[in-house]
Amino acid sequence: MIGFLKGVRDRIRGGGEYAITVPPMDGALRPNNDLEEASVLVTAQAPGHLSDVDGALWFASGRDVMRVGPDGTCEAMRQLPSEITALAVRPGPEIFAACADGSCDLPEGYSLDALPAAARRCVTAIGAGPDGEVYLAVGSLENGAGDWSKDLLERRQTGSVWRLERGAPASQFVGGLAWPAGMIAPGDDLLVTEASRGRLVRASRNGAITPVLSNLPGYPAGLCPDRAGGYHLCIMAPRNQLIEFILRERDFVEEMIATTDRDHWIAPSLKAPETFLEPLQGGALKQLGIMKPWAPSRSIGLVMHLSEDFVPTRSHHSRADGKNHGTTSCALWRGDLVVASQGNNRLLLLPQEGGRA
Repeated sequence: MIGFLKGVRDRIRGGGEYAITVPPMDGALRPNNDLEEASVLVTAQAPGHLSDVDGALWFASGRDVMRVGPDGTCEAMRQLPSEITALAVRPGPEIFAACADGSCDLPEGYSLDALPAAARRCVTAIGAGPDGEVYLAVGSLENGAGDWSKDLLERRQTGSVWRLERGAPASQFVGGLAWPAGMIAPGDDLLVTEASRGRLVRASRNGAITPVLSNLPGYPAGLCPDRAGGYHLCIMAPRNQLIEFILRERDFVEEMIATTDRDHWIAPSLKAPETFLEPLQGGALKQLGIMKPWAPSRSIGLVMHLSEDFVPTRSHHSRADGKNHGTTSCALWRGDLVVASQGNNRLLLLPQEGGRA
């Protein structure tokens, strides 16, 4: 009853879940050009899902499982039936991959038969656990893996994480998530990014979900541990007040989805603006024909560094006037940080202190 009354109060006053405020990017999140000025390691179609295994960097690109060797040579190691939506590689190499058509490529003894068909079409991330188990993040039961913006606009919360063990059926680890997009297992619990809620949570074996970093200024995706302690967290798109307002106008959202081309929705994007037909045009984005670096863009590139206590300590940006947007995945490789820019089809290399020469 108290929760219901609080919801009514927040709706009237514009507070709580009905607020349209967005945290400013200041302090440790103050914008810079680190990602825009970073060197390009590889150019590939919408790269993502990075793994560092035995000195090689593995990633997904379209239907291909790609590998960058220690000498920098990039080659396709395997081609799957449809676009890869999630990939993890363990020493061996053992390849775990899920595709947009619901098919999967798993080592012998692993199976997704226990997952509903709708879940198999929306596997968004795969991560290895400390005891040999594997975890799969399912973004939604209503939408496919490429429909994150639609799932956000519809305010779905049917995401889940499943546990896989060799020779055993898959079992649900936790449910009720709003598009889990990345995860790691630093111990017995999982760290999971909830993209549509803009937060990072800890999921326990008993099914409990504890927020560890909430109200982020963007929508989080992949994350990886930092060699010196803490974590690197990718933000794949920014939140802004217009989108926060639209999310509360249900009639408008339903009509927009039904009648407007997806590229022209008022929704987050992984790509920098490319046409004048996109929303948020005119003086909101450009002045004298030049993109404002502080514009209320639907896309950015951003990687945050978090301390072991999940406090942001520094960040790397590609601002509104940049191109290296849609930062969905990252990994430490040979001591340096590699960031996947899906929006600009690049793997970016950010040298880290104490990394390779």
